[in-house]
Amino acid sequence: MASSTKEPVPSPIDIPIIDISGYLAGDPAATKETITLFRTACENQGFLQITGHSVSPEIQERFISAIAEFFSLPTAQKLEVSQQRSKCNRGYERLGFQKLDELDVNATTDQKEGFSIRQDRPLGRFLQGENQWPAGLPGFKEAYMEYFHAVHALSKTMFGVMALSLGLEQDYFADFASDADGESISDLLM
Repeated sequence: MASSTKEPVPSPIDIPIIDISGYLAGDPAATKETITLFRTACENQGFLQITGHSVSPEIQERFISAIAEFFSLPTAQKLEVSQQRSKCNRGYERLGFQKLDELDVNATTDQKEGFSIRQDRPLGRFLQGENQWPAGLPGFKEAYMEYFHAVHALSKTMFGVMALSLGLEQDYFADFASDADGESISDLLM
């Protein structure tokens, strides 16, 4: 009788869900718990989900609705705001534009679309310039920028949680949440 070997079935990964509302409220006990849960999640799973943050469901819904409308446009219309038309690498990134290994000619291209923005700045330094916005999508820019600012504020909060979880001062990573001009990049990949 031939023996069969079966590949082990991977066990599901539990994604830690961490409510940071107590941390944001300044509650010392909740802060301690948030820091402990964050560190444990980073050490064990390597990722987590944050709830109780300041990015309201309304902001999220407006953003998701706006970006879904953009990505449903015909390719030709999305290409009107292609990153390739930007002097500062902003705008639409078409399906297959990137590869995991750019040096490997046989590497498979990424199967995603993206849209990148930053704070509008005059051309000058690396990646500075103006964003490209699609024509004919009223409210798209406003919804995107509202979400951008809300998530940027959340990233600053999370860098503080990360620092505290490592036994560092809360503002230790503050510079990672902004560049010299106080901005960050936003990439939405679909």
